[in-house]
Amino acid sequence: MIVESYEDVIILSGALRSNFWDTIHTAISLTLKRHPSGVIIDCSAITECTTEGAETFRDALNLIENQNTRIIVASVPPHVLEAIRATPEVRSQLPIAATVEEARKSLDLLHVEVVHGEKKKKLPEVHSRIVLYVTGDPCDKSGALASIQMARIMQAEVILAYIIYIPRDLPLQAPLPKEEEAAMKALHEVEPIFEAEHVQCKRRIDRGREVGATISEIMDDENAHTLVAAMTTNPQEMDREVKALRSILTKVKQSVMFVRPPMP
Repeated sequence: MIVESYEDVIILSGALRSNFWDTIHTAISLTLKRHPSGVIIDCSAITECTTEGAETFRDALNLIENQNTRIIVASVPPHVLEAIRATPEVRSQLPIAATVEEARKSLDLLHVEVVHGEKKKKLPEVHSRIVLYVTGDPCDKSGALASIQMARIMQAEVILAYIIYIPRDLPLQAPLPKEEEAAMKALHEVEPIFEAEHVQCKRRIDRGREVGATISEIMDDENAHTLVAAMTTNPQEMDREVKALRSILTKVKQSVMFVRPPMP
């Protein structure tokens, strides 16, 4: 087994006949120092993978779960995937992407990007934080305008939070290209509103099984005092949204403000 490292990718090649975790773990640690957003393990060149070799991926999964390390396995040949799925502790819990490019797109979403943070040298001092729950619905604009008004009064920074729902039969860090692309699109549509009004904001994309629980974690993590959630006027989305709002009201301890644009 040969282990090579290039930028944020660790390439495995040759026969994986035994647990090679110690060597791979060292490579992961060194790569994370250069690319803290995460590591991609490229398995496309693995020619053989035995049951013992598949134990390597069990240890990788333990690192992901115990230390919240972002690792995505990519380009896994069918014979390697079969060995992984035969390992009881791993099976469907290992984050796997079809290609290295797909895995990199998923890792890139973890970056918390401050909007116009460097462009505006003289920004008002931030005294508090507000979270805006972004969904990609046209109603996000109403939520953004309400957040801006509140932010000006309280001298607050606004956290643009988008949640990617992960079904329970998938690993929490599983790459979901379509959903990730929708998240980026939704945030890119909202950001210019804040830039035009010169209100500080930053975006974050989180993954979760439940909207309310995930937003509650974001609120605590950002030390935010208020959540702004815009309500859709689309009748076809009402049932889904009512479920999400019920989850928010149940899980979020901080103040919540719901905003709804005028009905068409």
